Amino acid sequence: MKRLLILGTLFFSSTLLAQGFCVEPYVGIEGKMRYSKFAKDFGKQELANKLPEAGLIAGVKLNDYLAVEAGATMAKSKTHKSGIKSKVHGLSLTALGTLPLGSFEPFVGLGISHLNQIFQRTGADSFKINKSKGTLRFLGGIQYALTESLKLRAAVSHENLRKLKLELEEDTIKPLRALNGHLGLLYTF
Repeated sequence: MKRLLILGTLFFSSTLLAQGFCVEPYVGIEGKMRYSKFAKDFGKQELANKLPEAGLIAGVKLNDYLAVEAGATMAKSKTHKSGIKSKVHGLSLTALGTLPLGSFEPFVGLGISHLNQIFQRTGADSFKINKSKGTLRFLGGIQYALTESLKLRAAVSHENLRKLKLELEEDTIKPLRALNGHLGLLYTF
């Protein structure tokens, strides 16, 4: 983890020194679908593993090859047939490396997410668990320039959720990872 952060920092700073700055702020909205994988003992059968989400993005393109963006995610709660309702929301900060190719712009990103995972069941054996943790986030995708200031974005991100282990009285909910599909619009000022 430390090596990855050091290498990322070296790449980021050397690209900024070589290319210079041209600060270009942007905002965006996106729809997502979260596919979560849980450990086999508890969570795999009892919890919803697909959650629709909405996201907001605010970023700054520093030059043709680098950008930094912050995001917020809000998910609609979903109840599994077991009666357990799950919901996720969180914040992220990501450094992006981009490669402009005409109207297309592939990108990769490395960042952190701070996720809040909520599980709740009502009735005789009711419970509510609310846990927040930071996690590493990988992002990759492509942007297409519809106009000079409007871009269409399609991306996939991966988050390691092992730190979000949730203790119940008789069981442990063990999320392993989440894979998110993103589709959104970005507006550059």
